[in-house]
Amino acid sequence: MNKKEIIKFIFVLLAVTISFDFMLKTEEVGLNSMFNIVNVIDFLFALTIFMFYYMKKIKRFKFIYDVILMLLMVFSAAFVFFFLYAFISCFFSVNCSMEDTTFFIIIYPTILFLMLFFSFNNIFNKTNKINKANYILTIVVSIIIILIHLRYYFDPDFANNLMDGDEGVQYSYVYVIQNYIYFSIMYIIVLVHQLINKES
Repeated sequence: MNKKEIIKFIFVLLAVTISFDFMLKTEEVGLNSMFNIVNVIDFLFALTIFMFYYMKKIKRFKFIYDVILMLLMVFSAAFVFFFLYAFISCFFSVNCSMEDTTFFIIIYPTILFLMLFFSFNNIFNKTNKINKANYILTIVVSIIIILIHLRYYFDPDFANNLMDGDEGVQYSYVYVIQNYIYFSIMYIIVLVHQLINKES
């Protein structure tokens, strides 16, 4: 096992855990209901990408692997088309409104699952010169995500701890959710770097 990649995986696991914990605990503002609906879909979508990436490396049980991957690809394609249809329909409907953060609320869990899959798999690979930058960037991004969530939980001067009721919850919710776009972009950069450098 690769000790450096184990350290990276621990940071990713902490970031993923604290992110999902936040999603599950913010049911007062509706994120929990959305999370419950899409988390399985996001997991399967992430699994499809992960399996597709390693498709050519599979030697044993390749037929079963290919069949499962094909079913997942059909499911993922249907999900993407449905999501695009719902998004476009809402965009042109006067009775439908969608917040700017909605898109990232939906895709962020997928990105978290992907980071978890790839980071775990990298435990069994060597950290070469090509993916050292990926190693460092992953840890830095994960630390940022962890620290922002920790402020939500523990900062005594934060509005979440000073205000009671829905107002405080809503303020806290926005504080974390507004960063989803940055979390997603940073982790996407890490994933793209990994996909480009197949030696990693």
